[in-house]
Amino acid sequence: MLEVRSFRKTFAEVNLEVMYENYGNLVKLNNGKPIIPVIKANAYGHGAVEVFRYFYEKGIRRFAVAFLEEAIEISEVGKNSDILIFSPLAPRDIEFLAKYDIFIPIVSDISFIEEMEKRARSLGKKLRFGIEIDTGMGRLGVHYRDLEKLIEVLGNVKNLELTDVMTHFPSSDFDREFSLYQLGIFDSVVEKIKKVFPNFFTHVSNSGGVLNIPEASKYDFARCGLSIYGYYPNLDLRDKVPLRNSMALKSYIALKKFFRKGESISYNRTYFMEKDGFVGVVPCGYADGITTLHSNKMKVLVKGLECPVVGRITMDYMMILIPSSIDVGDEVLIFGEGEQGGIRVEEFAMSVGMIPYEVTCSISKRVPRAYKG
Repeated sequence: MLEVRSFRKTFAEVNLEVMYENYGNLVKLNNGKPIIPVIKANAYGHGAVEVFRYFYEKGIRRFAVAFLEEAIEISEVGKNSDILIFSPLAPRDIEFLAKYDIFIPIVSDISFIEEMEKRARSLGKKLRFGIEIDTGMGRLGVHYRDLEKLIEVLGNVKNLELTDVMTHFPSSDFDREFSLYQLGIFDSVVEKIKKVFPNFFTHVSNSGGVLNIPEASKYDFARCGLSIYGYYPNLDLRDKVPLRNSMALKSYIALKKFFRKGESISYNRTYFMEKDGFVGVVPCGYADGITTLHSNKMKVLVKGLECPVVGRITMDYMMILIPSSIDVGDEVLIFGEGEQGGIRVEEFAMSVGMIPYEVTCSISKRVPRAYKG
C-alpha cells in the first residue's frame, strides 16, 4: 500500500516493510535479543507516529524518544507500550509520569531520583524510571564515579520501580577497544545496583554497537535508530548485515529549458554552461532539506541516468543537466533506492561531509511522506 497525503509531487517515500526487514536482520545479528526502536526526531525524519504504529502492530512494545513532547505525541497510538525518554526531565514534568504510566524517564541526575521519590509518595503512586550510566560518552548519564552516591539514594527508594539501566557508546562503529572498556565499567556498575534493585533490563548497544560490538549482545536489549531505517553508521560495516534504505526522496522535472554555452545558472552565477544543452528545474531545495552544500556537487537519477546538479541550490529548486530525451514530468530520484538503481543516503551525506542522520532529519515538514507497508 502506498499512502500519499499531499498533492505535491516532491515527496519522501518511506518503506515500512523495508524498515521491519532491517529490524529483523539486526535482531539476528544481536544474537536474537530484541531491539528498542529509537523514534526520536520524528523517527529520524521518517514519521514518528507512522513508524510507531507500524512497529506496534508488529508486536513491538518498547520504544525510545528524546523528549517528553515526543512521547506524548505517540502515546495515544500504543497504550500498552513502554516509551523510554532519554532527555533529562524537570521536576514539574513528574506529573506527566503519573498521568502517562507508559513513560519511563531515563535519569541522568541523582537528585531527580530523590525528587521522583518525594512526588511518588505524595501522589500515592509507584513511578517507573531508568538510569543511564556515563561510562565514557561524556554527555547524559550519572557518571560511574558517582556510583557510591547513586547506590545510597537507591537504597532509600520505596515508591519507585527501576526498570532499565543503560549506557551509551560514543564510537562503537569504529573503536572496539574503548567500547569494550565501557562494557567492563558497566558490568561493574550493574552488579552493584543489583544489590539494591535485583530486577531490571540492561541495554548498551546503539546501531554501531550491534554491528561492531557483538559482546554487547549479552544484555537484554539493544537500542537502534539509524540502522533500523536502513543506514550504516559506518559504511565499512556494510558486510556485517544487509540494510536497505527505507527512505527515498523523489521529485520531478517541473520545467525544461535550453541554454547556450557560457550562460550562467542560478544565484551567484556559480556554474556556466560548458556547452549548449538542456537544464531541468526540480522543485526541491534547501527549504525541503537539501542543503546548499550539495550545489554543483551531487547527481540525481532520472530514468536511470545520472544527472549532475548545476548552480546553487535555492530555497525551492535545484537545476540539473539533462539530455534531450528527458522531459517535463519525469521522476527524479534525489537519494534512496529506486527501481532503476539508487543513491544511498550514506553516500549522499558523505559527499559533502555530512552524516546520514543529518540528511533524513533535515527533510522538512513541507515534504509529504508517502508510506509503503
